[in-house]
Amino acid sequence: MTKSKQSNKELILSDFNTRKEFLQQFCQKTERLIKELLIENSISIHQISVRVKAEDSLSRKIDKKGDKYKILSDITDIIGIRIIVYLENEVDIVASILDKEFKVDRENSIDKRNLKIDSFGYKSLHYVIGYNDERCALTEYKKYADFKAEIQIRSVLQHAWAEIEHDIGYKGDKEIPEQYKRTFHRVAALLETADLEFVRLKKELREYEKELPKEIEKRPDTVRIDKASLKSYLYNSTLVKKIEASIIQNTGAPIEQEVDNCEFIISKFDFFKIETIKDLDDLLNSKKKIIIDFASFFINNSRIIPIGISVFYLFYILVLEEGESIDKINEYIAFGSKNLTTRKNFAKDLLDKYKIFKQQQTSK
Repeated sequence: MTKSKQSNKELILSDFNTRKEFLQQFCQKTERLIKELLIENSISIHQISVRVKAEDSLSRKIDKKGDKYKILSDITDIIGIRIIVYLENEVDIVASILDKEFKVDRENSIDKRNLKIDSFGYKSLHYVIGYNDERCALTEYKKYADFKAEIQIRSVLQHAWAEIEHDIGYKGDKEIPEQYKRTFHRVAALLETADLEFVRLKKELREYEKELPKEIEKRPDTVRIDKASLKSYLYNSTLVKKIEASIIQNTGAPIEQEVDNCEFIISKFDFFKIETIKDLDDLLNSKKKIIIDFASFFINNSRIIPIGISVFYLFYILVLEEGESIDKINEYIAFGSKNLTTRKNFAKDLLDKYKIFKQQQTSK
């Protein structure tokens, strides 16, 4: 090692040790900013992790790169941030946000997704970014103007392959014994195919959800109940809106604008053999008056009413009308439910209140 190179290395390492707290602050601030940007753009990610390069790793990098680095800020990956998205096409969505909000160092960035078709190793996008001029004009970012961070963006399956590849201990086509290359390539191809299929599946599900309101309006008898069809029906049904508006008016309870516990509601449909949206709509229509009356009797005005409360009370009416049996109510509560501890007194309370309700209805 030349004296000049040794001198540069010593200066860089000394500066690194002096500014460790500063680098940690830069790391945390950049992580927070990226998280805020992802939330602002409604991007859901699997994970984001950060690290400041260790001193021994930094020392080896300086040795490996010759005279490339003169000062600490020349090193673009002292701060490393890994963003793991769910699907492969979301890598580009995150990248577009980084393009817009940061200054991207194109020379030091690399898109490993553009590997040759016969190259081995799973892929990810590596961006080297710094704060742009607009952000550096702000006091809280100004002191970080000379520093950069390496952002690695990959899908869950890309990350899974990278982790397994690391565990196996072979990280590239040249390292793999010839007799095992075919297996490595086949597994990598399967994961890449799965990534693409998940992208296609998500797109098709979004198209299905988009068409549901029309399908429910035209052919409700053909639309089977699932999470998407139930939500679409509850958000758009005039009948549901009328029933729930009456409950709100009668009780004075506040309304929650989201469907509450959709999975729980769906788990109960098999109990009543309700299969299609038309089945549900017909039952709500035939029981709408008693649903409104019983819900108005049962609910107090301190409870928040979620969209879909009409379906909960439809279920109660259906099970209570079957002979007012405590065993039947317990069977209903147990069906599809994993936690009965908090519900142990609910069946008795429900039945007692229904009996009082029926007495009041009879005396009117």
